[in-house]
Amino acid sequence: MSIEDVQEDFFLGELKKRNGIFYFRRVGMYAPEGSLVLFQFDNLIIASANLHSIEKFDTPEKEQYYGAYQFDIKTLEVFQPITVAEINKIDGNITRFSQSKQEINSSFISEIEELIKRKQMALLADELPVQESPKLKEGAKKQVLVNSYERNYKARQQCIDYYGCHCSVCDFEFAKFYGDEFEGKIHVHHLKALSEINEEYEVDPINDLRPVCPNCHLALHSKVGDKPYTIEELKEKIYRN
Repeated sequence: MSIEDVQEDFFLGELKKRNGIFYFRRVGMYAPEGSLVLFQFDNLIIASANLHSIEKFDTPEKEQYYGAYQFDIKTLEVFQPITVAEINKIDGNITRFSQSKQEINSSFISEIEELIKRKQMALLADELPVQESPKLKEGAKKQVLVNSYERNYKARQQCIDYYGCHCSVCDFEFAKFYGDEFEGKIHVHHLKALSEINEEYEVDPINDLRPVCPNCHLALHSKVGDKPYTIEELKEKIYRN
């Protein structure tokens, strides 16, 4: 199961249907009402929500659940995965993620919230196309309430690892222009629009994707008609000007 599957099916699906009820086995966490809870999957933080309340059951429910957290679903967020290295830069006491519950110093709450905000902005910027299209999951079409694209995070990261974080069109690099805190910021562009694909396919991070800056990403999708500009076409426009 991918990170995107967990985010969509559980956090944005099942957990919302349960009105934020999250059952736990054995010993739950001890946290005051209103605490920001970060959810981990596959050694990455992929979602967050504010804790509303904790209920302990007198007898185990379904013979396995000893209680339940209720989260405020209005505060539920999913975002691009956060690594332990990113958390460690904020709270040096967090050096690894594990199955046990960990507490981040509450004095860092504003920095954690800012990091989540940046991750949300990056997710939306990468996945919302200029032209309206139905939501796609690596080529499989399905209708949803909002028009957006679902990207495969691992494919995105492999693309960046291979090509680097400079724009494939204009060579812009966030970290060189704005400083080290912007290291790794870049959009990823599908060379073949997902709207042209009618069945499931496996994205090739090297051949199907390219890193591009937000300006060039917008320009690529600004061509009149169904197809975006190619990277080569956009480069020619830059050179002509």
